[in-house]
Formats: sequence, C-alpha cells, structure tokens
Amino acid sequence: MNIEGSTKNVCRVPHSAGIYQVKNHANGRKFINISNNLPVTYNRLNFLLKIGVYDNKELQKEFNTYGESNFYFEVLDFVDLEDDVDFSEKRGELLSNWQIQHNTQVNS
Repeated sequence: MNIEGSTKNVCRVPHSAGIYQVKNHANGRKFINISNNLPVTYNRLNFLLKIGVYDNKELQKEFNTYGESNFYFEVLDFVDLEDDVDFSEKRGELLSNWQIQHNTQVNS
C-alpha cells in the first residue's frame, strides 16, 4: 500500500495519533478511521491486507480485486491525546467529532 503526500514523514513519528484514510484510487472509495499510533496502524493494515485477513471485509475484497498499487494510506488530521485519556473510550467521540466538522461519512 502506498503512502500519500506528507504522510510519509508521519509514519516515521512514533505514537502520533490521528484520523486516516485508505483510499482506493481505482474507484475513489475511502475507508476512514482513527488510530492512536499511526505508524503501527499503517504497518498492521499493510500486512493484514497483503495476507488477506483484514477484518473489514469490504476493504479486503476491494484490495484483492484492484490490487495493492491502487491503495493509498493518508493522514487526514491529527488528534492530541491527553496522557490520562483512555483512547479506547474516546475513540468513537473523536471520530464522530471529526466527521461532523468535515461533513463526511466515516467507513471504518
């Protein structure tokens, strides 16, 4: 999976949290989600999609159909996490707030 734009630098910064998308350039479909560790998320997504076991079946099916070269990982926005915040509890709220601010549909 390719890394888009300035995201290449972000994926070298450990523990950077943010909203990201995996975009299928063959059909324009976007899968948007949130991560508390973008570099780890990119590596995990890339690995699981390549071996065919990613848990989002729609994304996996498109990846298998259109091929790796049509998929791009891009960071859309950063999230500042306070040290005392439990990310798993705030995840839905953060993603929902971003979706409302950017008037977009989130497909995780």
